[in-house]
This record gives sequence, C-alpha cells and structure tokens, in this order.
Amino acid sequence: MDDTLARLKVALEARYDVADELGEGGMARVYLAKDLKHHRQVAIKVLRPEIAVSLGRSRFLREIEIAANLNHPHILALFDSGDADGFLYYVMPLVEGETLQDRLDQEGELPIAEVVRVLQDVVDALAYAHDKGVIHRDIKPSNVMLAGRHAVVTDFGIAKAVWEASTTTAATRVGTALGTPAYMAPEQATGEPVVDHRADIYSIGVLAYHLLTGRGPFEGSTAAARMAAQLTKEPAPVSSYRPNVPGELELLVMRCLERRPADRWQSAHEMLLRLQALEPGAERLPTMADDATRRRRLIPVLVGVGGMAVLVAVFGPGLIRNEQVGITTGAMVQVTNAPGLEFQPALSPDGKEVAYVGGSLARPHVAIRSSSRVDGGEIRVGIAADELPLYPTWNWDGESLRIETCETPLRRVCAWHQVGRMGGSIGAPTVPTVSFPEASGRPLVWSRDGTQGAIVRGDSIFTFSGDRPDPELLARGPSSVPHSLSWSPDGRWIAFVNGNPQWRTSGNQAGAAIWMVDVSDGTLVRIVDESSMNVSPQWLPDSRHLLFVSDRAGARGIYVVEVGASGARGEPYSVLSASDAHSISISNDGSKLAYAKFSVTQNIWAMPYRGRDVGSLRRARRVTTGNQVIETHGLSADGRWLAFDSNRRGVGMDIFRVPVEGGVPELVVDLPDPVYDPAWSPDGGEIAFYTVAPDDAAVRVMVATVGGGQPAQAAAGSQRFNGAPEWSPDGKSILFQAFGKEEGASQRAWTVSRAAVGEPWGEPVGLKTECWFPKWSPSGDSVLCVINAPESRIALVGRDGIVLDTLDTLDGGVARPTAKWRPSFSLDGSQIYFIGRDSEGAEGVWSLPVGGGRPTKLIAFDDSLVDVSPHLTVGPDEIFLTVTEYESDIWIADLVF
Repeated sequence: MDDTLARLKVALEARYDVADELGEGGMARVYLAKDLKHHRQVAIKVLRPEIAVSLGRSRFLREIEIAANLNHPHILALFDSGDADGFLYYVMPLVEGETLQDRLDQEGELPIAEVVRVLQDVVDALAYAHDKGVIHRDIKPSNVMLAGRHAVVTDFGIAKAVWEASTTTAATRVGTALGTPAYMAPEQATGEPVVDHRADIYSIGVLAYHLLTGRGPFEGSTAAARMAAQLTKEPAPVSSYRPNVPGELELLVMRCLERRPADRWQSAHEMLLRLQALEPGAERLPTMADDATRRRRLIPVLVGVGGMAVLVAVFGPGLIRNEQVGITTGAMVQVTNAPGLEFQPALSPDGKEVAYVGGSLARPHVAIRSSSRVDGGEIRVGIAADELPLYPTWNWDGESLRIETCETPLRRVCAWHQVGRMGGSIGAPTVPTVSFPEASGRPLVWSRDGTQGAIVRGDSIFTFSGDRPDPELLARGPSSVPHSLSWSPDGRWIAFVNGNPQWRTSGNQAGAAIWMVDVSDGTLVRIVDESSMNVSPQWLPDSRHLLFVSDRAGARGIYVVEVGASGARGEPYSVLSASDAHSISISNDGSKLAYAKFSVTQNIWAMPYRGRDVGSLRRARRVTTGNQVIETHGLSADGRWLAFDSNRRGVGMDIFRVPVEGGVPELVVDLPDPVYDPAWSPDGGEIAFYTVAPDDAAVRVMVATVGGGQPAQAAAGSQRFNGAPEWSPDGKSILFQAFGKEEGASQRAWTVSRAAVGEPWGEPVGLKTECWFPKWSPSGDSVLCVINAPESRIALVGRDGIVLDTLDTLDGGVARPTAKWRPSFSLDGSQIYFIGRDSEGAEGVWSLPVGGGRPTKLIAFDDSLVDVSPHLTVGPDEIFLTVTEYESDIWIADLVF
C-alpha cells in the first residue's frame, strides 16, 4: 500500500474509511472514501505536500470556509475540511459521472446544443459565486463534472488560496501550479497583482472554444509557447474550425477572449442572458452582428406627436413589449487613480465630463475632468477654505454645478453653492429660504428640465417651483430621513433611499431601502427593501428602469430593476457584479455610467493617552489588520480582550475577540443575521450585542455566552430601534438606546433587567429624557448621554431620567458635538473622553473632568489619509479607536443593451 494512502487512512479513520486513490491533479490527489457518520460515498481531495507547505493551514481553512458557504445547484458542495497528520484535505460528494475533460478526450468537439447547455450551467454557477465575491481562478474541463444533463463546477476557493500564497512564499519555485496555463487569462498568466472575476470569464471563453472546436484558441508545442501566442496573437474565429456555429455563440465566445479585461463581458450575468437566448424557441436579444455594431447605446429620440415632443428611449423591441431588457456594461475606462478618495461622481448631461469629490473626508475638494481620457487634467472647483464640499450635481444646462458645503462632512447645517464648469463660483442656486430656512442644508434635487425642485426637511420631502416658491409637502418618508433623491426624466417620480444615510460619506454597511414617490399625488412605492444595502438610485432615460448599488448578493455591485406605479416589475438583476461600486451617475442619454470603485478597511488602532504631550495618530499601534470593516468594539473587564464586530469572513457581520496585544481573532458570535456593538459583561462571561433581522427589519438586543451556546434575546418589540448596549456594573441590567413605538418618539435610553445570570429578562423601561449613546457611570448611579436640546451637549442623567448636569465642552475652543459624538467614561469615572474638533477644525480625542473644567486634547488625528469612526474604547493605558482607510477611483463604462 502506498505510504501516503496508509498515513491518510490512519489520520482520518475516526471519520472516514479511505478506500483507494481515484486520481491526481495539479494541486491535489483524490481518494474514494466512506463517510462513517452519514454512511455515504465521498471524494476526499488532499493537497500535494508542496502546495500545503506554501499555503499554510490557516489560509487553506479560511478559503475553504468561504467556499463552503456557496450553495448553488451547479457548484459541487463541500461537506468537510481539515488538517490531519499534516494533510490538508476537503471532502465533496462522489459524483456519478465524468469530467468535461473525459468527454473531450473521448469525443473531441461536442454537439452545439450540449455546449450551450453546459456553458449555461457553468456560467450560472460563476454568476452566483461572483455575486458572493468569490473568483474561481482555475476554470478548465477537469474542474467541471457532468452528472446526467447538468454540469457542476468543482474546487472553488483552492486556486485563489494557492494564488495568494504564491505572492508571499516560494510556491512558484517548487513547481506549484497556480492555474492551468492554457486556460489562464493574460493578467493571471503574467502575474498581475490584481485579478478579478473577469479572469474567470476569459477562462470560460477558452473552455467554450475547446468544446466547440476540439482545440484551444492558441497553439504551441510548449506551455510557454502557448502563453506567448496568447499575449501576442489574436485567436482564429470559432467558425474557421466549425463553420456551422451560430454567429451569436461565436461572438459570445470571442468577446470572452479579449486580451484586455475591460473589453470582455463584464459579468457572468450578462453572458447568461445571451446563452439563454440561444436556446431553441427563446426570445433573442438584440443581435451582435460584429464588434462595431454589437454595443448599441441607449439613445433618446425626440418624436413629434400632435405637436408634442415625446422622449423615447430606444432599448429595442423587448422594452416596447414591456419585457425585461438585458442591460449590461461595455467598454470601461478608469479616469482617476490618485491616493485616497475620488467618489460621488456626477456625469455631465452630455456624458463628456465627470465631477467628483476627491482628497480625504477631512479635507475634500470637488474636481471636474474628461470622462473619456485617463490622462486628462482635472479642474479644481473653488470653494472657501473653511468649507467642505460634497455631493456635486450638474444643473440641467450642463454649464454649472450645484455643490453642498458643510463645516464638517456630517454637519446638519450646510449651504448650497453654484459653480461654473471651469471652476469659478457663480453664487448660490435658487433655493426657497423665506418660509423654509432650514431647507437649504438638506438634500436638494431638480427635475430634468430645471422647472421644479425637491428638498428634504426631517423625514419629509417638499417640492417647489419658480411660480410656487414656498415649498409644499409632497410626502413623509417611511421611517427615517430620505436621501440620495433622483428625479425621473419624465418628471413623474422621485426615487430616494430610506436608511443608512452615513453611506454617502463612509463605508457604513447598514441596510437601506429604495422608494419612489409620485410627484402628482405623493404616493409612496417601495422598490427594494432594507434587507440589504441598496443606495444611489439613478434613472435610465425611459423613466421605467432604475440603476442602483446593492450588496444583495454579498459583494457590492450595480443592479437594474424595472419599475411601475405598483413598484418593481420583477427582480433586480446585475449590470456590473462585484464592482465595489459606491455611488453612480448616468448621462442624460443613458449611454454612459460613472461609478466610484470604492474600498474601505476599518481596523482597531491603539493609542497611549497618559503622556504629557498630545499623542499623534501616526504613532498608533495596529491591533487588527486585514481587509475587513470593524465598526465597534468593547474591552473585557480584565483588560485582556477586545470584542469587535467585523465582516472579515466575507458574509455579514460577526463578533470576534482578539487579545489587546493583537493576534489571530477568534469567532465568538456567528448568526445568520448581521450583529453589531459587542459589550462585555462585568464578569467577562457574556457579550451583549444587537442584531438586525432582514425578514422583519427588527433590531434586537441579544446576549451570548463567551464559551458558546445559543444567544438569548434580551429586548425587542417594544421599540423601533435597539442599539449601543451597555452592561450595568452589577451585570444585572443592560442599557441601550431606542426610539419608542409611538409616532414622533425621540431617542431615549432604556434598561432591561434580570434577577441574576441565567434568569429571564424583563420588559424594557425607558428614561424620561432624550438620550443618545448612553453609558453607565462606573458606580452605576447615573448615565452618560448626548442630548440635543437646545443643542447637542454631554449630560449626566439619573436612573430616573432626570438630567443631573450638562458639561461644557466649548470651554477651551472645542467644537460642539458632531456625528462622532460618542463619549465614554474613564475607568475610574473621573473623566469623560470624546472625539471633538477644535476651533481650527482639527479633530482628536479630548478629556473632560466630570466635575467641570476645561477640556484637554489627548490625541491628535493628524493623518490626512485616514478617518476615525465615532466609537472609542477606553483601556487602562490605551484608547482603542476604529480607524478607516479609504481608496476610491472613478470609472466610466458604456451601457449596453
């Protein structure tokens, strides 16, 4: 018996009866085994030793964990994985069938109908995986199983792990296969550091070419020769080897094989639409006769009807028949690449220029540049030095911009400015202020023809016009402040976002719904709900289709949905998947799409605060690292552990803990719904948090035992929002913030209590005063709050809800509270720490004596390329902060239908 097989039998004998080796591939050996627990035959893949060494146990298990969450009929399921006696293995079903490579070896080229069917299954699997942010990286015939009439894709996650390992280890020097050369995209073959989902699309093209012709698109006697041909030559058309291949299928395959990723299909979804249209009897999409004519644009046409000009968007016959139109993206160009932020794009009406916000959130600027030239220079828009510009929008004439300016990015009181396209200020746009003075600082949008305006005050949308300057109430938002308003080209509808207003200037991941309101009568219609984040709605020229950004499938992408008077007509579908889009804009004729490709990482940094000098954020110690978003954190009573919420597993928010010195985080709370705001109990045995249930948008305060077990619900149902849980010093009560259920109820602090650990929780009891971000005092006899009457101030509130004292943060030049106002007690209760801004606009952490006195600056936020989130955690010697690092660039794409 082979020594490897004998060792494997012993290593896995408790769970599997390993029978024999089935075969060997570039990365793994495959063994037949019996699952002893479930009494079924399985296939166990064991990584080759050199692969296992270069990969490492933790990376392997992490990638396998991601792959295990893929649940699709055309993706081979993952039963189990692990590390046994040095073997890294994963377990899959034993498929009764053959690989696509076996079929090719036996038959050569396949029947065209069978090729279309196999491609549909494989592309459907990739569309699902790409929406989850998972790229395969090794699509080839041997990784596609044929079971009956269907194809199943195998080995998700493994190629990605090996690829990443090769960038940090000597994997390439020991003969590790990082993919199959004949099927690798050019950017993958040449070792580009960034390889996205379009590499899989290229591999699909090679696979399809092979299935149709019995040969690859590039010939050569060696792998190096084939790779050279791939990088220097154009593949021969499919029809040169198989003349009866339908022209639509040939063009679909050849576009996959474009050398530049931007010239290929941009998503598996758009490929799937084309493949489905190739089935017998299917309704065909607009033809792609050749490369020059296949990318038809969305062109508005003015048609005279009885003396009236009617705007008609020529989307093809499908739109006229009220059928779903296959809208996708074509050629793409990146027009900005500076460090930091370039986001909030606004395309000029003719699509030739794009305005955007650049720089950092601490010191942003607005710029304008060509939408078609990567090397085009930018024009900076002139705004006063003490004003921070955001949300540029073109006026209807295309000659000027409207820009909102604020003293801080999230201040409520702002102003609107109007600037010319060459950058000079031309004053404020006409906004009614006589009877509605607060309105000029809230979201503003104009109709396409510039005759009407809409503005937000509180939770309500008002409209006005030149002959009706006093704003009139149009509608009240469903539950929160409407934002990101977008007026339909025909003037009938205003689309808007309800929820997560922080997303416009951050990476906040809360859910948000898209609604629209009928301008004629104020009727509200929901388009997509808040079970995922849906933001930045933009209308296509027909006033019947909305594009928007969503993370509904995991990774952020751009989607389109058809709408009507009763809401969405069908499910949204992807236009550009896994694009990391943040905000989008569309030219008036619908031919161009601008989007911000936005990435954000948020990690915990630690700063000493007991020195005599002001500490610099540049000298902070990183407690956590990596590509993740952490929002809040809490310190255990013994000072050894930090609990934090994070999306580090790539699917929702979970709660982890990590030693304060740093290290490998441990998963503590794993629920189907996202979880936030962990707080340790005084005895260190429990963690309170809140969770959001997408099915009913309920927000619940929960308690989990650190050692494991099912979390228990502590509070839900009696309030409209529950968050920011905090334990009382005796561990018997949890303090949290919530709105009451009654209409117009303010945000208050509530407590929910129990008699002892393990006992049931009682009904929540609310304090009598408004209270944001409540914190228990160390003695437990008072609560620290932010109150907003008459202006935001820090207050100490008794357990009966009576305000005991308000603290003056203005003494010493510290600005009054902003959105980062989330104060916390020192461990001994003598000081209050908070994030503030001084008279010069510089942010930092400040301390304020509880008994009164002048604030003292402890930490300066002096790194212009990062931002600090509202939450801080106070330790004995360090303050822990959530630091945000942004990178965003503007991309322009052609819209194709």
